[in-house]
Amino acid sequence: MILTGAAFGLQSTVWITNGALRALSQLAAPQEQLQQLQAFAVRCVASAEALAEHPLEGVEPLSAGDLHHLQDTSDQTLVF
Repeated sequence: MILTGAAFGLQSTVWITNGALRALSQLAAPQEQLQQLQAFAVRCVASAEALAEHPLEGVEPLSAGDLHHLQDTSDQTLVF
């Protein structure tokens, strides 16, 4: 949580990439993996196309253009 800034009350968004979304959806209880982020009011987003293939409650679908805009306007980008 410290890495997202959410622990300090900063508005944070986590972009779940297509590969990470696919891996997350294959877990036995994928929603449980997102609960900590959601508890800190972290906005979770992913490609609308990827979410159509691997739906996951609580993840906001964004178009490719919206994802690129998010990346361009972010103050900080962390890649894991």
